[in-house]
Amino acid sequence: MMPFVNLKTIGIREIAALEARWDEPGNAPLLEDAYGFQAFRIPDFLQLLYYAVTAEPAPRTFLDAGAGIGTKVILAREVFGLAAAGIDVVEEYLAEALRLGAPVDEADAMTYEAYGQWDVVYHYGPYREPERQVEFERRLQSEMAPGAVLVAAMPSAKPAAWESLFRAPWQGVWRKPAVA
Repeated sequence: MMPFVNLKTIGIREIAALEARWDEPGNAPLLEDAYGFQAFRIPDFLQLLYYAVTAEPAPRTFLDAGAGIGTKVILAREVFGLAAAGIDVVEEYLAEALRLGAPVDEADAMTYEAYGQWDVVYHYGPYREPERQVEFERRLQSEMAPGAVLVAAMPSAKPAAWESLFRAPWQGVWRKPAVA
């Protein structure tokens, strides 16, 4: 088990407490077609990202698509040393991310056009409707660069032809095949 440590800008205990507070019913805005804030367990996230960063060649950049308050961006940056950023559309999340020092830009995960510039892309199933979630995942997978790594908690459209770096029943880490 990973000990609780203080990172450069925030402690893991504070991250866990913030995620728990935002995850409580009524604390996060409800969106029409997407989930509100969802706190993915920190130990599970760190395990998934471990499999991503130990892949060869070692990734250097990380994007959280649907970053919420930016806590996973902070963990990617401070635990794994990645150049990390996120995107989200909810004003309250963007304000909290700014307060925490997490670089989270205002952008919609469904229409974002720069997935190809990231070595690792993470998501925690941002869309409520299954068809929309599958559409998002397929678009994301098609736009990621060859050799990029997808880290997905609760994927709906698992990338069948990609190399599996880690898989559990409800999560996984995959590398997009390099172009021959």
